[in-house]
Amino acid sequence: MIIYISYNILKDEQKRAERIRKLNKYYEDGNQIHVWIEDTTLFLSTVVNELEDWGCKFTYVKLGKPVYDILIDDSSYKSDIFFKYEITSL
Repeated sequence: MIIYISYNILKDEQKRAERIRKLNKYYEDGNQIHVWIEDTTLFLSTVVNELEDWGCKFTYVKLGKPVYDILIDDSSYKSDIFFKYEITSL
């Protein structure tokens, strides 16, 4: 499974650790984690370094919103639901 997540979702300091723990579990289970950056003023290397400092495992970091199987975005409806439940199948 490919999971796309907005970098903005991971910047929330109060929820970051739990979100990264869950994403890392999906990564370790063989899924791909693609992080996208909406803010084009950020440098890609800065974002990659920050994700690594946070301990986040990921497959790719990309600019712009992608085509996706699962959308986790700070502006999507109830994005916090993703972090409350396990996804077993699409």
